[in-house]
Amino acid sequence: MTRDLRIVYEDEDLLVCHKMAGMATEGARAGKMDLISAARNHLACRMREDSMRRQGGKSFCGIRDESADFKRQNSDDSKGRQRNLPPCVAGAENQGKSSSVDRVAKRRGSSAPYVATVNRLDQPVEGVLVLAKNKKAATHLSEQIKDRTAGKYYYALCYRGPADESGVLEDDLIRIVDDNRAAVLHPDDREKAKKETAALDSNMKADKGKAPAPAGDGNVDVRAQEIKKRRAPSGDVKHAKLSYEVISRDGDKALLRIKLDTGRFHQIRVQLSDRGWPILGDEKYGSDESRQMSENLGIQNVCLVAYKTVITHPSSGKRMEFEITPDNEAIREALRDCSDIT
Repeated sequence: MTRDLRIVYEDEDLLVCHKMAGMATEGARAGKMDLISAARNHLACRMREDSMRRQGGKSFCGIRDESADFKRQNSDDSKGRQRNLPPCVAGAENQGKSSSVDRVAKRRGSSAPYVATVNRLDQPVEGVLVLAKNKKAATHLSEQIKDRTAGKYYYALCYRGPADESGVLEDDLIRIVDDNRAAVLHPDDREKAKKETAALDSNMKADKGKAPAPAGDGNVDVRAQEIKKRRAPSGDVKHAKLSYEVISRDGDKALLRIKLDTGRFHQIRVQLSDRGWPILGDEKYGSDESRQMSENLGIQNVCLVAYKTVITHPSSGKRMEFEITPDNEAIREALRDCSDIT
């Protein structure tokens, strides 16, 4: 059976899911199911169920559906939009095969279900993801992301955390060449990077065509230069902004509620880490102290959850909120301490 596809809400335009920590948004490696593939399998199975129902058959697929609570809590806003149909996923033969729906659809002379996401969550991060079921909805959602009219809210459990109870973080971020990381570009780093890159370029030109220098002499090995250049910061500089509020403290732990103003690569993780507040469970951006605390507490997943998304519905124009209760036990415990959830 495939991994659970946890549906928060669904109608003709949207499929809102609760992505589990450890599940890729899309492009999972062979043998693993990603969220987009699971969503397409679900919609393909829905099409088969509808066909069987018309022919008097019975439902044969089932997935975890979290949409009932949302429908009860938002019955006025979603009236006339929610389709109360039994959700499903494809069978075990589709697990880990991202293109299985396409192949089946091609054999049957039909098109695979349309599913698109306009933003992603890092694989280790849990949270709400809004998927578009048609191109019109995808375009509308993309415009909201671009215009920053969509609201994205996170919980982050950090090591130590800020002294202030609330604040705004603004940074210039860069991607590191050949390394799946982001970094804050400080003013002095910008000038330093320019000088180092210029010096490397100059040395590369001077040594062009020369044989690599023997080890131990005073010349620069061309291959060493290339390695250094790959490790140097490069790429477009992206402005990043978020606002935070500390909602719980417990010793060296602080739980932050974050509103993301920009959606940059690894933004929250790198901005907090750069200030000495790494997120617990984050191996990539953690410190020795945060890693040790995570180990002591038995934390294995990054303690970052996209718990709420706010959008304007692409067809009705209504403002809609989708919120989940985190699976992350460390965050749930911190929330219980501050009475955010029961």
